[in-house]
Amino acid sequence: MFQWGIMGGGNISSQFAAGIEKTEGMSVYALASQSGRNGFGIKAEKYYATYEDLAADPRVDAVYVGTIHPQHLPCVRICLEAGKPVLCEKPIAMNTGELEEMLGLAEKKQTFFMEAMWSRYLPAVREMKRIAQEEIYGKVQYLHITFGSQIPKEVRRIYEADLGGGALLDVGVYGVNLADYWLGVKEKEIHAWAQKLPNTVDVYTGVQILYENGAAADLVFATDRKLPNSGVIVTDKAELVMPYFWRPTEILRYKPNGNFASERLEERLSFSLKGNGYPHEALEVKRCVEEGLLESPDMTWEDSRRIMTLLDEIRRQSGIRYPQDETPSGYTCMSKKLDNHNERD
Repeated sequence: MFQWGIMGGGNISSQFAAGIEKTEGMSVYALASQSGRNGFGIKAEKYYATYEDLAADPRVDAVYVGTIHPQHLPCVRICLEAGKPVLCEKPIAMNTGELEEMLGLAEKKQTFFMEAMWSRYLPAVREMKRIAQEEIYGKVQYLHITFGSQIPKEVRRIYEADLGGGALLDVGVYGVNLADYWLGVKEKEIHAWAQKLPNTVDVYTGVQILYENGAAADLVFATDRKLPNSGVIVTDKAELVMPYFWRPTEILRYKPNGNFASERLEERLSFSLKGNGYPHEALEVKRCVEEGLLESPDMTWEDSRRIMTLLDEIRRQSGIRYPQDETPSGYTCMSKKLDNHNERD
């Protein structure tokens, strides 16, 4: 039995735990909630009040970090120092400086470390990558991803800079990551802008990317309004639409929209998920740890480094700033500023 330890008792951790509970060969062994919260009822054999105690437990085979963004660095540091394999929720860090510290420590300790971009391991997402990169339905010319929801202002971590809020880091990371994953080519030009609150937290962000192979991408993210929430790839021969692209179960293939045709659907590709989708990445961590790997080939350290560099550039252009930009290692797991708000709601 591969036994997981979970840091953080919020919603995202509860979803991950729910996936583990229904996956053969894995269990949620321990939960550490420093704030004392477990409002989503995560079931575990052991409960810890500190992250250090969880990381020191010899029965924990790997740790899932489900805390808010500014807590990722100190939590990952605790795990890696203890030699525990880590699956850290996205975005893996607040900026490139934090990520480099994590990667340096993982290499030094020779310990598995991976960003929890769970969508990369879902069957439909992997098929979209194969379609795009092998040019199954022609050469990719354009990619469009939208992801947004009207999130209540009471969800503080979304709207406060000290808690790592903002559309880009919370939902935009999906689009930036999967555009990179699907196309697999280097960006040539990037343009970004954002509608921000006075504290520089973004609520609506747009990104345009031109790639070296000539393809273009439009990415739009929001936390103050509902968006279509889909991923679209247009080639010279087809239009491929993935509804709910971050957890998809189908790809719709349309004919190119010539002569204003309305009857264009040619194929509906359907895919199944293991449980709620989270078991796919959890099983990959289990495989990598058991095989002695330090990183997953589908979400490598270099992948995380490239994505974080892109997120930093988008923030630079659009004026999204956080306290960590001045003091990247300034937060610890005992930060009083984050008391009772260190869980991902």
